[in-house]
Amino acid sequence: MIEYSNFIDGGYSLSNFFKSTVSLSPLQLPFLQKINRLWNMVTFLATKVMQSPRYLWKIRLNIAINLIEEQYLLLCLLTHLIFAFKMVCQKFNSDVPSNIKDFINRFEHNFETNLKFFTTYISTLSTQIPEFAHLQKKLP
Repeated sequence: MIEYSNFIDGGYSLSNFFKSTVSLSPLQLPFLQKINRLWNMVTFLATKVMQSPRYLWKIRLNIAINLIEEQYLLLCLLTHLIFAFKMVCQKFNSDVPSNIKDFINRFEHNFETNLKFFTTYISTLSTQIPEFAHLQKKLP
């Protein structure tokens, strides 16, 4: 990580978390698991909000916008954290414990599932609400 720290220095730098043991580090597995579960809950809520298009249109629209914002922020945060986590694991190659490797594999699978749902969610909203169409073009 030290060799890459000059590339990710600044407001989003995680180098301090790799240099010392910080008790509330975002690079600890429990934190990543909690954020991952949060994204699962937000994804579940998003599916429930859009099930019935007839009721409470304005409230549902506000909730949908908030869910998009939350999911996008979680997408950015988790992308940044898992990338930093994997960079450190690459540095240690064979010294990475198997539970960490398993966690990363499960995490990436869950990430792909949630990302697929998110893009589908944006696509569905874009067809129902033309004002959301520009969001679909900005997603990976």
